[in-house]
Amino acid sequence: MITKIRQNFHKKKNTDIVYFDFAKAFDRVDHNLIIEKLREFGLDEYLCRWYENFLEGRKFFVKVGNCMSSESASVPSGVIQGSVSGPILFIIFINTVFELADDDVTIQAFADDLKIIGSDPLRVQSVIDKICAWAKDNSMELAPEKSSVMYFGRKNKRANYVANNIIIPHKEHVRDLGVIIDNNLTFEKNTTSIVNIANLRSNQILRNFHFSTIKPYAFLFKMYVLPILEYCSEVYDPFLTKNLSNNLENPLRQFTRKVFNRCNMPFESYEDRLKQINMVSTHTRRSRANIIHLFKALNGFSHQPETFDFISFSTLPRHPARLVLTQKCHKSFFSHTVPKWNSLSHLIEMNSSVQSFRILINGLNASLLS
Repeated sequence: MITKIRQNFHKKKNTDIVYFDFAKAFDRVDHNLIIEKLREFGLDEYLCRWYENFLEGRKFFVKVGNCMSSESASVPSGVIQGSVSGPILFIIFINTVFELADDDVTIQAFADDLKIIGSDPLRVQSVIDKICAWAKDNSMELAPEKSSVMYFGRKNKRANYVANNIIIPHKEHVRDLGVIIDNNLTFEKNTTSIVNIANLRSNQILRNFHFSTIKPYAFLFKMYVLPILEYCSEVYDPFLTKNLSNNLENPLRQFTRKVFNRCNMPFESYEDRLKQINMVSTHTRRSRANIIHLFKALNGFSHQPETFDFISFSTLPRHPARLVLTQKCHKSFFSHTVPKWNSLSHLIEMNSSVQSFRILINGLNASLLS
């Protein structure tokens, strides 16, 4: 999605994204409709009846403090959250919504997070109307006041979009699956949020744990802070300025300095501290993550079916792993990662496993990934 928006920037083309919110989505799945959809999918009748038995006949009580309601109420809808089957059933239930897209308007979803992407306001509004009708037919309720629209492009006319006779509010930035996306794709707010949370977590570690050696501190940082700094880094890393990249480096830089001082360990520089605790910079880790993600996409280990719309393998027999950018797009994941990939292509075996490839990339010198 981000690559397509950036490509439209490059073509001086506007992009509108409408984020939809379903009210209590998992709780509103009609049991009769989901069983009907399972049969349409071609599931065995015995399995459909098993799911019907799994969903129906459930009841609930209300408890406040130590008081329990004397009567129970039936649960006529909803997939069981926390169960293995619950998310799968919801995905099957919502799957038909993708049939409402057209050639110029894309519908993307992750569970109940749904978004519409398009450049023609009339076509986008048409798809919104279809989704509203689909929600009504499937006993789902859209929450327009919790939905939002984002406008990308300097000359975007910011058309109003309507869902169920309510104008969808526009926003300058949206949290999309945990990543804060702004309408200029700078990712400044996202970076600031990540750094603040990472610093908070680092300070909590330093405040609550006291060791005489560095190793336990490094373990805690890897366990509780690095996941924050690296979550979805493949999405925002190509857009980072040098200043933002330095900001993302600061939590690890400051944490290691404080820990070395606390443990009375000598050091010469930030790089020396990282070497002593057998770590690499967050910049290097993001570069590794980009290359590993590209490997997954190329081999089908990551569901990214439009990868080959942007790149292709070289036809040179001596360099079978080299890639060629078929659609040049400044500051996109592919334009950012492919040159690094090609510099390592003589080492890459495309038929290796993800684990073997990860071991290869993690074992390379950091200078090769810069």
